[in-house]
Amino acid sequence: MNYLLVFEKMIVTIILLLLYNRLSGLRKLAPMTTFDTIGNLVIGAISGTTLLNERVKPKDIFVFVLIWLGILLSIRYLKGTHRVIRNMIDGQPIFLMRDGRLYPEMFRKINTDNKSIESLLRNKGVTGIHTLDEIIIEPNGQISYTTSKKDDFSQVLIDRGQIHFNTLTIINKDEKWLRQTLAAHGYPNIDSLFCVEYANDSFWIYADSTDNAGVTYQQIKLKE
Repeated sequence: MNYLLVFEKMIVTIILLLLYNRLSGLRKLAPMTTFDTIGNLVIGAISGTTLLNERVKPKDIFVFVLIWLGILLSIRYLKGTHRVIRNMIDGQPIFLMRDGRLYPEMFRKINTDNKSIESLLRNKGVTGIHTLDEIIIEPNGQISYTTSKKDDFSQVLIDRGQIHFNTLTIINKDEKWLRQTLAAHGYPNIDSLFCVEYANDSFWIYADSTDNAGVTYQQIKLKE
């Protein structure tokens, strides 16, 4: 293997990547989108494949990578100037909650559940889904939210009609208590419940829905 040739190609690749990073500007401060990830993977594949191929000269790598960088920067320019193209490539934010209303259809659309969303929100210091006004999945896959309320940490007991038995154990309750309590307050059918949170002897209940209207919670206090 001609190590000097490999070294020369590595230098060319590094220079081109630094140039791309410089041309990208402040984009590197923002979380990567799917487009950014694909672009970086292709650059890595081109670089890795050509570095060890002795038939590929440094000038060939320069041309290959430069062409791809030109394509990326052109698409990035079009994204910045045309909203339709930006939405096609990066997608649009998905509102799982808006104005305090959960949208079960959006959960099903992105194939997620309340427990997963709760875990992500807990990492951001959110005490419970019921305390939020909006839950948004950004185009880059990050989760964001807005809230005007504060409360103690809650636990999701029912998620899309399924009981979380581990969570019941954490709060020292059982399935019988849960079913009897909900039935006593007008919810005998757990399958019809999209999300049920519990904290400090209070339930926050979101019924399931198959339309796009969204659902707000009903709060039930066990102790007045």
